[in-house]
Amino acid sequence: MGALNKFQEYGYLGGVPSAPPQPDVIAEQAREHGVPVPSIPSPALFYPELTKRFVELIMPKLEIKQILQDFFIRVGSTVTIPKQQGARANALIGQTVDGNGILMDFKPYDLITITPYKIGMRVRLSREILEDGICNIVEDQFRRAALHTANAIDQDIATVFEVASKKSFSWLPHRYPHLDKVLRYVNPDRHVVLMNDKVPGYGNKAIKILRSPMINPKAAYVVQTAFDNCYAPVGYLVTKRQLIYMDVWPQPIFDSLDVVITARYAPVITYPEAITRCRI
Repeated sequence: MGALNKFQEYGYLGGVPSAPPQPDVIAEQAREHGVPVPSIPSPALFYPELTKRFVELIMPKLEIKQILQDFFIRVGSTVTIPKQQGARANALIGQTVDGNGILMDFKPYDLITITPYKIGMRVRLSREILEDGICNIVEDQFRRAALHTANAIDQDIATVFEVASKKSFSWLPHRYPHLDKVLRYVNPDRHVVLMNDKVPGYGNKAIKILRSPMINPKAAYVVQTAFDNCYAPVGYLVTKRQLIYMDVWPQPIFDSLDVVITARYAPVITYPEAITRCRI
């Protein structure tokens, strides 16, 4: 526990740990970051300041997550999301003759069931690093963990975009239009482009561009963010366990501390019709 006390002295931990953390502590952290109150985490050592630092590091790196709307599960492990069936239709409203039936406009709905899965990693901090006060190594470990976690989330989102927009014989170049051609006809206020962060030449476009190294550098996605006034957005990030707290576990056998980062989520595309996959 001497290493744990040293770790706390350097400002990475704050307050008195609880096992498990009290509901009011969790609620305060949730309100601070503008997210719903999560379920009670595992009975490890919980430090709000450590969580706050990790959130500060990871949030700027989550680029393509912006395209999905958050959906938090409060009870149970699955969620069922409604989705309009078939093509969009204009409202059937207008004049009608006396005695005739009133015109009807109704869209049937499909139901999509999503079960979040778990991701996680550990950051091991040796007692010697903490005793010697090498804070730059601790900070570097946190930055590395934040980058890897953000890449994992973006990779999962990029995968669902690829699957949702993939066509038969997708290896043929002509199966997808070129990005330059598609951008000539899109409305910048209603579309967003998802592409790799190493693809140059599109920085001066009026349309908003979200970049991530997890997207195939030879592909881009033009997404209609307000797709024909549908009931649901283009997609959701369904979350059961959020990245707003972290656990700290002393490891006497290794003479170290393990900072444990876990989350339970699943990205889902509800309207693949709103996605135009392009080649670059």
